[in-house]
This record gives sequence, structure tokens and C-alpha cells, in this order.
Amino acid sequence: MSSGTLNYMHLANVGQTFFTWNGQKYSVQSAPPDVFDQWIREVVDRIVNVDTATWEIFHRWQIVNAAISGKFLLLSEASDGCFSIELRRIQEEKSSQGATAEEVA
Repeated sequence: MSSGTLNYMHLANVGQTFFTWNGQKYSVQSAPPDVFDQWIREVVDRIVNVDTATWEIFHRWQIVNAAISGKFLLLSEASDGCFSIELRRIQEEKSSQGATAEEVA
């Protein structure tokens, strides 16, 4: 159960913020770089100035917040004090117009 939608992921909460990829739950902080990269590329077309082989924590934090701000990801706080990130489902007509995040520097 979610207690609310948030507009920003605080850096201090990166380890308590989770996403689901291929049926498994991962924290933004500790997900293997290749898993995080595959997941974030669901919403971001181009990634620049980031070593995607390591995905340092500040880059993860920055790109997740950019995708939340762009309304491509939905951040919610759960009743247990953790946070979850989900891909926001965009209407088909917007998707056909190329409504995806283009670049995060």
C-alpha cells in the first residue's frame, strides 16, 4: 500500500528505494550496474557522461530524479517506510509521438 506519490527521491533514501526488473526487486543503490542500466533504458533513450558499466550512486540518483521530474517514473512511499519506483504508463497516443526521456547529462 502506498501512502503517497512523491516528486523527488532524496539521496539519503537511495538504499531504501526499490524497483522491479524481470520479476525481481532491486534497490536503486545496490542493483548490479547491468540490471540498473537495462531498467532505466526503458524510459531514457540516451545517456551521456555516465559510466554505465559502474553506474555510480550520484548518477543513479540524478537520472531517476530526472525521469521522475519528466513524469516517466512514479515514486511512491510505502507504509513500511521504503519507496518504490514504477514505470509510468504513458497513453498510447503520447507514446506514438515519441514521448520518452531523451537525454540526461
